[in-house]
Amino acid sequence: MIESVIVLLCAIVAALVVFVLKLLGDNRALNAQLTPVTFDRDKLKEANEILEKKFERVQKEYDDKFSIKAIRDRYKFDEKRGVMVTPEQHYFCTSCLLEGVESQLTTLANGWRCERKACEKFYKNPDYRDPTAAREEYIATRDRGGI
Repeated sequence: MIESVIVLLCAIVAALVVFVLKLLGDNRALNAQLTPVTFDRDKLKEANEILEKKFERVQKEYDDKFSIKAIRDRYKFDEKRGVMVTPEQHYFCTSCLLEGVESQLTTLANGWRCERKACEKFYKNPDYRDPTAAREEYIATRDRGGI
């Protein structure tokens, strides 16, 4: 009877040893998995700091480029047309510039149109004469004996 108890105790001890070794192995495996996670977290922190510095630099460049003073230095306001003009005589949308977007205007016969979808503002050309209105004016003047 004592022999059977000893055999049973040996079997239990052997099972416990196997169980403890398995736990130690699992622990080592978990530690091996955690090490790269810690390393990745540190790399992500570094990458985040780099991105924050880049963002600050770009924000400062943007603020410098689109401040009211910078816009006034780079563009002149054409009061007659209501648009901003560069020294090279390129027309830019005043509304977009004040929002911080450089949107060059498309020249049309009767004015200038902003091609930015969020704006699409139209600036009339004060020097434009509608050909139909000019013809009607000519006919009316001619019929009155003016020509």
